[in-house]
Amino acid sequence: MPDIVSLNLVEPTPDDLSRLLKLGRDPAGGGPSAVIERRLERLAKALLRASVALRDDRPSGVAEAACDAARLARGLGLRRAFRVAQATAALAGSPDRTALAANVARLVRLGDQAVTCIWEEADHSSGA
Repeated sequence: MPDIVSLNLVEPTPDDLSRLLKLGRDPAGGGPSAVIERRLERLAKALLRASVALRDDRPSGVAEAACDAARLARGLGLRRAFRVAQATAALAGSPDRTALAANVARLVRLGDQAVTCIWEEADHSSGA
């Protein structure tokens, strides 16, 4: 039987995630603040909208969701996600659907890393 290879793509973003963790600390409890959690939730929803719009072949929907993601990423200090979101919005107007799909996938991956980072910090802070 052939070996099965599973690739888990992780893009190194230590500066962005470090900034996010510093920004996100709740002064009262040490874990992520409710404000940061809400912003990350809105970012996750924007990324989901971009993925669904891509699947449904709605480039204008991808562009709109990517612009929302760029705004949220910038506010969270996620510089790489901000740049990828801007590129994704720009690519939504091009005929290159392969490049658009690759950028949406990269944007989703970066957003997932940020959300996971905050969740892990919350679990660590709560002693879970």
